[in-house]
Amino acid sequence: MFLRTYVLLSLSLSLSVAAQQPLFSDVPTTSPYYGSTKAMYSLKITSGCSTAPLQYCADSNLFRSQMAVFIIRAWSRRLWHDAEAFKIYAPPSPTPWFTDFTNTNDPSFPHVQKMWELGITSGCSANPRMFCPGGTLQNHEIAVFTTRARVLADGLCTAPCGNDAFPYTTTPYFSDVPSSDPFFKWIQRFADLGAVSPSSATPGCPIGLFCPYFVQVLRKQMASQTMAGLVSWSYWSSRTGIEMQLDPPWQWKGINYSPRRHTYFRMLYDWYSYDATAGQFVWQMADADLTMLKQNGFNLVHLYLWDRDSLPLYEPSGFCPYPNHPTSGPGCNASSQWNALADFVQRAESKGIYVALHFDSQKLINDLRAGVPASISAPAFATWANHFIDLLTPASPASARKNVLFWGLAFSVQPPEDTSNNWGITWRDAYKLVDEHAKAGSPNSGLMGIIGTNLGMTFLTHVPGDDQAMTARVGSYQWDWQGAQRVVKSMRTLLSGVYGYTKDPDVYMMQIYHANSTDMQAAISSLVSAPYNPSVALNPQADRIFVVEFATSSSMTYPVALQDEVKGNNIQTWGDANTPTLTPSGQAQWLRSALCAFQSANIQKLGYWALYDPYTVWTGPPWFRSSYDLAWNGYWGLKYEREIDGDKPSWAVLRDFYLNGSLQCSNPRPPSITFKRDNAAAGYYTIGQPVGLIWTAADTSAWAITDIPSNANSYPCKLVTWTGSGPGDPFYSSPNGSCAFAYSPPIYVTGPKTFTFTATPVGGGTPAQASANVTIGGSPTISAVTDNEYSTNIGRYDYLVVWGDGFSRFGGNTLQFVRSGYPDVWMWINDGYFFWERSYNQINAYLAGRLAPGNWSLYVRNGYPSGPAGPFPVTINP
Repeated sequence: MFLRTYVLLSLSLSLSVAAQQPLFSDVPTTSPYYGSTKAMYSLKITSGCSTAPLQYCADSNLFRSQMAVFIIRAWSRRLWHDAEAFKIYAPPSPTPWFTDFTNTNDPSFPHVQKMWELGITSGCSANPRMFCPGGTLQNHEIAVFTTRARVLADGLCTAPCGNDAFPYTTTPYFSDVPSSDPFFKWIQRFADLGAVSPSSATPGCPIGLFCPYFVQVLRKQMASQTMAGLVSWSYWSSRTGIEMQLDPPWQWKGINYSPRRHTYFRMLYDWYSYDATAGQFVWQMADADLTMLKQNGFNLVHLYLWDRDSLPLYEPSGFCPYPNHPTSGPGCNASSQWNALADFVQRAESKGIYVALHFDSQKLINDLRAGVPASISAPAFATWANHFIDLLTPASPASARKNVLFWGLAFSVQPPEDTSNNWGITWRDAYKLVDEHAKAGSPNSGLMGIIGTNLGMTFLTHVPGDDQAMTARVGSYQWDWQGAQRVVKSMRTLLSGVYGYTKDPDVYMMQIYHANSTDMQAAISSLVSAPYNPSVALNPQADRIFVVEFATSSSMTYPVALQDEVKGNNIQTWGDANTPTLTPSGQAQWLRSALCAFQSANIQKLGYWALYDPYTVWTGPPWFRSSYDLAWNGYWGLKYEREIDGDKPSWAVLRDFYLNGSLQCSNPRPPSITFKRDNAAAGYYTIGQPVGLIWTAADTSAWAITDIPSNANSYPCKLVTWTGSGPGDPFYSSPNGSCAFAYSPPIYVTGPKTFTFTATPVGGGTPAQASANVTIGGSPTISAVTDNEYSTNIGRYDYLVVWGDGFSRFGGNTLQFVRSGYPDVWMWINDGYFFWERSYNQINAYLAGRLAPGNWSLYVRNGYPSGPAGPFPVTINP
């Protein structure tokens, strides 16, 4: 008989360091198996072997029927957050599969049945088919059963999972399990999962050995294996007296939260202010939102803890950067934000919502860039971060929060592949300092003490010199998932070196913004499951990945007038070109496809970027932003900023997924397409005037537009870089892209016309289509003439504004004023006076006294072979 000590990873449990009474009378608190047996009981994977007194029978042999119960309950728990949920969602057959286990009243009968149906076991005899429920087990069998169940739960195969096709480290971990051993890959994967380690000394089995054919595995050993290898929620056996208090959620159904009209970094600053539009204080708005989120299936809100260095100089919000306390420093008083943070977390707790708090320290990044050594920057940053932990995890359990699910270490900071680099050493030391403080301060009311760290996956395909421009999808968009795997390896190397055992980060945090979910799915699936060379790279476990941000914008919505519209800016992406959907329906389609991609990779921890579009925050002093910034900061939300505008379609997609698990996935993915004319307001053009067409095509391998030749000039949707003066003049050297813009040939027939965009899905399938309707007229139109104050009381020296349609946005427009007895007066771009004409709908000119008081007739020409607009009466006042 031998015992094995298991290296247990991922402290995903709520722990307490208070003095404990044992749960099971035969498992004292000093036992290395105390935490795992208690976790098994709390998660309802075991009820023990007797109730009076409550015992686990830790030192008893584990029988095959007991093993089946443990395995299936843990598998069910991992999938549905309920140990017995499989009886509802995947009920086993009532007809016995094994000739020696036919008692349908046996409590373990459904579990044994499910073991067979999932392909986890083939029994102990094939002919006749037998299970041997009273038989004991060997170590290699536990490795096979646990690994198969985990592979199934992770979605790496479909039941029955008999082919056992899963990734595993090919370099042997144990000297007594060479690659020729028939159970090699299961034992290797067992170690990959963190259930065993060759560096652990165990009685009866020397260091470096697995002892695969040792008989009589004990019940307490199975507790460790189940918790570490299959459930992946574990404890630190070296910390005696630790008690699990709270069952963390299986899925993280999260949102990056801020209220309407208050940006993500301003929420705490505005917390105690009154919002006149809502008729409430900001904290009241947040309180109502938290209730609404809980009712709609959300269980997590993510919040960045910004330091002042992360924000623009004129921005008053943010916490004071280290070496100051977060509430005080030169020119910085953040005590009200400090109190607001505590209030926010408490209000979330009262609604049953977890919070994920994420440090964002530009001060740390600045120090790293300046070469400040780790011995200085890491302790300084950790001291600053630990003040927040102390705020929410005080020594008194009565005032500690129960719902801080995890701490994000440092936004955008991750170690390089070179583990000797100062960035890597700083990251390592900061991680350990914050990790130790979080775990030591875990109150018995529930702080998890989990530490998350950034894991970037670079998008490789882009226009050289412009990281925001979208480029052509030729085969696929490429992501550097191999580089991310190498960073995972460097993380393990760095942390294991200072912890003294194999140590990975508790959580890998990723930000994913890209319209093509097909390529995104391929990248993240490769990241978590593609083979690797273990000497240089590792797969991150899917259940440790938290997609802390994901979104795509819907910046282009109607009506056009920016000053009158709170739903969108009508700009062709302008900086979010890697995520072009442009319409709310496109945003919803992208979200559905992204959720399907995450589900396929078994990534269950999600945080959508924003609940609301904070439009008005960005349209007036001191918040004015260019259109580029508006796209990035204003249009990612699931809901419009004005409540009267209702919800976007994307809100229903995420709500239904979080609340009901409702998600319709298809393969191939349906394209997410948008097709618009550039004269969005009226769609009116004149004879000889090319029609500008704008489209997006995510998850698309090919596209075509009626009446647009395949070799037509086509450009990214980033018109801010325009340098041409007319149709066909290139403003950026780029191939056709997922977001693109092209002109039709000139049209010389008046009347209505329809252009049709056809997109082929990646991998084939039914094409998607969208249409753009236009009207071709014989001349421009004039609807009104005013001064620049929108008044028809126009003076001789006013600025004149001509309103209409069909003007040329590229120049060449002329204004002709005609009056009997007076010479005609012409105005155009090069007449020496102010003249603006970069719009289909508006021309501005400075009169400069050139028109005598009285009644004039106006004609407008647009430079194309069409007739003039007019005559339109214009009265000039003295």
